[in-house]
Amino acid sequence: MSAAAAAAELAAPGGLAAGQAGDLARLFAGGACVQAVGPQGRRLAGLLDEEFLSGAGWDPVLQMMEVPPGHRLLGWQECRVAGCMSRGDGPEQVCLGCRLRLAANDLELDELDLIPARGWRRPEQCRVTGCPRTWRTPKLPLCRAHLHQQRKVLKVGLEEFLARPDVRPLPPCGPCQVTACVRDRDGTSGDYCRAHVDRWAKARKADPSLNEQQWRATAAAIARPGLVSLRGLPPGLVIEILFGLQQRCAAERRTNHKLLRTICDDMRRQQVATIAEFTPGNVQRSIVASFLGHLRRASATAETEKDEDTWDLALFGHGGRMTFTAITQDWLRETAKRWVLEELPRRRGRRVGGTVQAYVNSVARLSESLRTRPDSGQAPAALGRADVENFLNRLAFQHSAGQISLRLRERICRDLRQVFEHIRALGLTRPGQAAAGLSDDFALLAGDVPHPPQPGEPSRDLPAEIIAQLCEHLDELEAISSRRMRAAVELLIDTGRRPEEICAIRFDCLDRDGDGAPVLVYDNYKAARLGRRLPVSEATAQLITAQQAWTRARFPAHPTRRAEAAALAVCQPRRAQGRPHRKPQRAAPHLDRRAAAVAAR
Repeated sequence: MSAAAAAAELAAPGGLAAGQAGDLARLFAGGACVQAVGPQGRRLAGLLDEEFLSGAGWDPVLQMMEVPPGHRLLGWQECRVAGCMSRGDGPEQVCLGCRLRLAANDLELDELDLIPARGWRRPEQCRVTGCPRTWRTPKLPLCRAHLHQQRKVLKVGLEEFLARPDVRPLPPCGPCQVTACVRDRDGTSGDYCRAHVDRWAKARKADPSLNEQQWRATAAAIARPGLVSLRGLPPGLVIEILFGLQQRCAAERRTNHKLLRTICDDMRRQQVATIAEFTPGNVQRSIVASFLGHLRRASATAETEKDEDTWDLALFGHGGRMTFTAITQDWLRETAKRWVLEELPRRRGRRVGGTVQAYVNSVARLSESLRTRPDSGQAPAALGRADVENFLNRLAFQHSAGQISLRLRERICRDLRQVFEHIRALGLTRPGQAAAGLSDDFALLAGDVPHPPQPGEPSRDLPAEIIAQLCEHLDELEAISSRRMRAAVELLIDTGRRPEEICAIRFDCLDRDGDGAPVLVYDNYKAARLGRRLPVSEATAQLITAQQAWTRARFPAHPTRRAEAAALAVCQPRRAQGRPHRKPQRAAPHLDRRAAAVAAR
């Protein structure tokens, strides 16, 4: 099953319960852990995609992920220095060790080919043919026993030692006794690999009473770029991590493999059985919360979610959460839920959750007012016009005391009037319904809604004089903000589109019509009109083309994906020299006035 198919099945009626249990052998080679996996884990395993597992470098035998550098959402950049196996950092993609070696040799970043060869490399096998043991160092490429034989017994050079017919391979020493480690032990008499020998000595020195068996079970594996060890974690927890990671990739969310490694190491250290039991650090919370959200959606549906007091709107096709906890009256909370269920399918756009939550917050203010009654407002049949008047007076007092604005007061009254009109139209006041017995006079009339405040200026458009000053001070604007902010302002002026539309344009947003004239392809999310085509001038087309080239140069590996993920990534500053000021097609209605004021100075 693909990741997209898994996401579709989760959104289907019945959710995960409709899925089939997967073959656990592709996750746990040998089947030793199969019996420890419960029904929930088996259902999650059935939704794991084989292509995702292979692409992420999952090894069912070693229980480790070897993330390849080229993975689009999990991968990492290799250091540009030849022979270096570390992770490249920064836009130059050079690791810290190579930067230090450049500085030590008085070399610049453009002289990477002159840097001396790095002495450290990953541990490899002994140079003796057929010997599975690990070498000591790159300069001493023999295992511990063969190195002793070469230097102490035979006392010959390396090449002569390797050519001797009596030098034979030795059996492996066995794996390191640290659960998370897959390296070989350092000799037959020891229990750990060389790195864990040092770590155990330091740990025992810091805490002489440290339990060695406990340390073996909780110690982290030796880190290297791309490696994430899930060894030592319960099978159910391994499945939860892989499923959460798969769903993040399906949602186009990038996950830093180094941060994922620390999460797994901390889970092993805390000895948790599920992600819900894990206590993450500050930098880990976003990924862990994402995992928990995907796991919750895997076992929930819209039918089951509507009974909760906090909704995950992803189960209803929207983003964010919806909370009803501030409404304390049972009948009012259930009525608000019924209204939201009817309202959500009629809404469109990216901010549906916030818009509908504002209505629920208005109902919560009414709930707060009803709590002052002797019965706390729990009996809808006992409510009447007097309760509405008390609520209106409460809002008037809050407005006069400066606790709420006139605009908020007007919006609360307008929202409640609309909600109660709809719940009566839905029949929720009939016998047997949530608001049964609610009288008709418990409603807000048209006269109860205060007049909205008058705008302080004719329109929200910036005057042409401010636009002209802004265009003359684009360099100053870029200095106090960023290159992309300046680019966004220019494109807003040229096109007159909304800021959210400019921020969301794609990398390939420039097209040509039948006559060869340039057009801007954008999405009007407010009106649900996607793929709109706006004719633009050639100067604006050059603006976008130049920024596309800049973005491609900045993100050479995946320019399109990185550009679409970064806000304002397709806008490019216009050169002020040699180009006259163009009259804007329409002043940008929501342009940041603070930036305009700074630029005008």
